[in-house]
This record gives sequence, structure tokens and C-alpha cells, in this order.
Amino acid sequence: MKIPQVGQRVLIETSGLPGGLYSDKTYSFSIHRSVGSIVIHVPGHHMGPDICKPELPEQERFLDGHNEIMTRSWGCQWTLHDCMALESFMEIVENILEKYQVVIG
Repeated sequence: MKIPQVGQRVLIETSGLPGGLYSDKTYSFSIHRSVGSIVIHVPGHHMGPDICKPELPEQERFLDGHNEIMTRSWGCQWTLHDCMALESFMEIVENILEKYQVVIG
């Protein structure tokens, strides 16, 4: 299993969501891991300076449903609690992972 390293921004794409849900759709997640912070961003619609609405409501519900490992920190952004939470997230999406691309780092 690939885990983003400190200083990396990684783009991952999944075919559907865990549990076989929406397997006909592709979902994008951008993971940015810096010293002291691990953030997941999803594509969204900017509706003002501080308002972003995720494009796909089911992706939003999926991330909101994992508050044991992450907290929503902005409209299209979730902050993972720690590196163990990042590992848990990567395990959750491992079987549906289609693309893993290091964008920065």
C-alpha cells in the first residue's frame, strides 16, 4: 500500500466508493501531507471567498462518515487526525484505487 510522505501532494482516483457503491463513477482526492498536517481536498464549486461545495454529494457523505479518522475543516477539505488516520484512509480505498500520482514531492 502506498502512503503519501511528508512534503508530498498526491492525487488519487478511485473507481466508485468503498462497498461497491457508485462503481461507475471516478472519484478524485488530493492528499497534501506537510509537517503537522494531512489534508484531503476534493473537487468542488467555489461559491464565494470562503464557501466551497463538493461536486459529488456521495463523496462528501463518504468523507463526513469517517469522523473517527478525519474532521471537515472547510467546504471541500478534510483534515486527517494523524498518520495512523492516513494509513486507515488508504486502507479503506486500497481495493478501489485506480490512480496514485505524486504531484509535488
